[in-house]
Amino acid sequence: MVLTTKPLKVYQGNKQIGVIQGYFDNIRKKFIDELVGGVPIFLKHELKDQFGNTRLLAKPRTFKGQIAITYFDGDNSKCEILMKNAKNVRFVSKTLNFQYKDEDYIIIKKESLKRALSLTPEPAKMFVGERLIADWNIDVGERSIVVHIFDTDYIDEHLIIGLFHAFLYPTKG
Repeated sequence: MVLTTKPLKVYQGNKQIGVIQGYFDNIRKKFIDELVGGVPIFLKHELKDQFGNTRLLAKPRTFKGQIAITYFDGDNSKCEILMKNAKNVRFVSKTLNFQYKDEDYIIIKKESLKRALSLTPEPAKMFVGERLIADWNIDVGERSIVVHIFDTDYIDEHLIIGLFHAFLYPTKG
């Protein structure tokens, strides 16, 4: 494993609840990603909780527009999730669908040149059905990523953060 990114500490208020770090399987994949530039195609992510337990592994399925997620819940039960990219050109947005515990989820990230130039990007939003359960945004002034979680009845905060990160962070969402 070749660690490539500085660990990102994850906080809930003032309490650290985890760390996310990117890595490559080997130096060749890292070299290819650096040579090509742009969106990394081999970069994987690992999310550990505050106790150092691996909670989520994210692996891009190269050239398929998909991300394979391995998630370990609080009981250490393993769950496999496949996030499928479904870009909607008409609305100029990034859209990603996935299923977790027999529920269909969608993450939508609308892109607007006007909002990008104003340094107030549009937040990405996660829905189960029509219900908004979380959003993710970059706070340019604070140089941080802010996730608001509105409902954990469906999915816990480590999984929400890991899914948003796997989908949006490599492209700086």
